[in-house]
Amino acid sequence: MLEKSQKNVKLLQAALAYADLGYKVFPCAPRGKHPLGGHGFKDATSSAEQIEKWWAKTPNANIGLHTIGMLVVDVDGNANTWPNDETKSIDFTRAPSAITPSGGRHYIFSSNGKAYKNSASKIANKVDIRGDDGYIIVAPSDGKNAAYRWAPGSVLDISPDQLPSPPAWLVQDIERPNQPQTHEHINGDGTRSIPEGQRNSTLTKMAGMLVRPGLNHDTVYDVLHIENERHCNPPLPRAEVDRIAKSIISKGCEPLVQKFVYDNFEDDWKSINTTLPPKPKAVPNPGDMPPRLIRVPGFINMVQDYCLETAPCPNPVMAFCGALTLQAFLGGRKVRDVEDNRTNIMVLGLGLSGSGKDWPRKLNVKIMTNANLGLCLGNGFASGEGIQDAVQSRPNIFFQTDEIDSMLQCVANSRESRWETVMSTLLTLYTSSASIFYTRKRAGSEPPCPVYQPSLTLLGSAIPKNYYGALSEHLLTNGFLGRSIILESFGERIDQRAQIIDPPQEIMDIVGWWAGLQISEGNISDIAPEPIIVPTTEAAQAILSESRTANTKKIIKAHSDDDNATAAVLSRFGEQVRKLALIYAISERHDDPEIGEAAVTWAIDFYEYQIARMLFMVSANVADTRFQSLCLRVIEKLRKAPNKTIPHSLLLKRIKLDRATFKNVIGTLMEQGTVSEKLNPTQGRNARSYCLVE
Repeated sequence: MLEKSQKNVKLLQAALAYADLGYKVFPCAPRGKHPLGGHGFKDATSSAEQIEKWWAKTPNANIGLHTIGMLVVDVDGNANTWPNDETKSIDFTRAPSAITPSGGRHYIFSSNGKAYKNSASKIANKVDIRGDDGYIIVAPSDGKNAAYRWAPGSVLDISPDQLPSPPAWLVQDIERPNQPQTHEHINGDGTRSIPEGQRNSTLTKMAGMLVRPGLNHDTVYDVLHIENERHCNPPLPRAEVDRIAKSIISKGCEPLVQKFVYDNFEDDWKSINTTLPPKPKAVPNPGDMPPRLIRVPGFINMVQDYCLETAPCPNPVMAFCGALTLQAFLGGRKVRDVEDNRTNIMVLGLGLSGSGKDWPRKLNVKIMTNANLGLCLGNGFASGEGIQDAVQSRPNIFFQTDEIDSMLQCVANSRESRWETVMSTLLTLYTSSASIFYTRKRAGSEPPCPVYQPSLTLLGSAIPKNYYGALSEHLLTNGFLGRSIILESFGERIDQRAQIIDPPQEIMDIVGWWAGLQISEGNISDIAPEPIIVPTTEAAQAILSESRTANTKKIIKAHSDDDNATAAVLSRFGEQVRKLALIYAISERHDDPEIGEAAVTWAIDFYEYQIARMLFMVSANVADTRFQSLCLRVIEKLRKAPNKTIPHSLLLKRIKLDRATFKNVIGTLMEQGTVSEKLNPTQGRNARSYCLVE
């Protein structure tokens, strides 16, 4: 009873708080959406006296909020991935957003004086619009199985006149004439296409047709993936297709006869039943990073050597990650190149537990604390709003965290929406380093605060298994991993006695020089600085131009091959190379930097290795279908085995598949020529082994 009473008090307090901000509210049925008054949302008011009367009569009433003067986007269901676009998704991070009991989302924008009409599934399937003649239920109201809640960092705590404007593309989608909805469209060349808004329902129905006694469940997955890739425009994310298949299989839908499936999906049925899965594209493994690429003259080498000398488990890669990001932070908001690239970077170091991932972070803390820069350190990501608050008070900030594992896993598996918010905030800040970032207004504070040229440097760490397990096309194409520098530890673990030694004076002198560097005069130098332009030599510029042209050709080829993951990785080449060359230059000669041939050559070699390693790991870990995922698991087990060979019984145990599925996977790999079988004579019968052919 006490808990229920406290909940009722919160409902009244929330209703009054919304009214105090300037919104009009009214009571709705407890755990429901139906208005309790006779005139629905037309009864909505900001009068505290009336609101108290309503909730005195029905203390557990849900809160209806009239959306007059607003444009609210209602995305239904937790599996709804709309708008399926990185840039568009970032647009929504500016708006207050709620999570509904079903896992859907409400995004709240200002109408900017337009009277938007309510609509259902007009701009996309299960995406509704609420305008002047509509309302939504708001937190902390209850649904049947869960409560409405505001997304982390996106609480509705601003007045209606401070709501952000809707993005232009959204307004265009809303204002376009109604189009007749159809599940399939016949293109001019006679091929079928399934438009956005109809893809989920079409694939769900198809899955229902395929689920029948005797039909292998792997086939269901594969047919849906082929249908998605060939006919959905644009294709759904692979994880979403897998979710559809898993959901229908688990429900055990009533079967339809094979003839009906064949008649309706003849081409896809033939391809899945008569064609082997394509042999994985051969992507060479560049191996461990060459040691020369993790050595940069000047400050970075000094810090790296200091770390290796004192660490209990000296790890050259992790030491380099720490030194590189420290130099990037020191140059933040202080320097730029001729194309206005900045030093803000996101670095992710991969290493096993106990491989020395934490020591570089500790030394960075010590160095910055000794230089009175400790307040510029951030330790973790509680929420996107927390990151914004930190950047508002410290426009040049250095985050060091071991939470990257959790973030990637949760985003890959659609768990904990706060990590999506964190990732969106990091991406927005990354792209705002040469412009302005607006933080969200908080209750009782001034309007949204502009942060000029924010510089957020990130040093994260993760366990390789967790990182590779989270790899997906979504993570590769949403911009986060494409903008990150991924470095993997290599070589055997070396242990030594840790040494407590103060940072060398030469290091502290350079850090102090950066801390005291005044790049412009006047009271606004810290608010809106004018970073020093580091010049690029003509020879270095020629090398950069040549490399950019070559990379552009690779991007064009990737797009022509419909290889979105490769295109996403390659698209960051020019930006990352210039950032790295700039960091090299200020490390080499902090007081008179110049981007020369050595800087750009190192940066190009370094990032080309990054791309090669990333593409290899994508080919080894990111599967198009569930069956291909099983094939990749077998390939990875064989690749790590001595002589790339494993006996039949041992491989069966390690891969943890039933015999029938294992036989299908091995048979496919052998027919592809990816795996060969070896027979070893023994007493009684021949022992089989499988060997990877590369």
